[in-house]
Amino acid sequence: FNLPQRFGLEYISAEGTKEQPCMVHRAIFGSIERFFGILVENTAGDFPLWLAPVQFKLLPVTDAVFDYCKEVERKAIKMGIRVEVDRGNERLG
Repeated sequence: FNLPQRFGLEYISAEGTKEQPCMVHRAIFGSIERFFGILVENTAGDFPLWLAPVQFKLLPVTDAVFDYCKEVERKAIKMGIRVEVDRGNERLG
């Protein structure tokens, strides 16, 4: 509540006198939300490995290796690693 005083803020009241405003601070977001907002902003969504929703993604280049990718996925999940197998039909190159 001391910022109006520190910055010398004043306004003219309805009576024509100079008054100092009372500043009310309201934080819409809590500290966790601010932290994640700053983290997303600074990393552009490219989170560190420990925080990334998907820690690694397997891209099978042919149908012949899809079963192997699923096996690697199962092992990674057992180890607590967040993994996805991309079954998309888009070309890699």
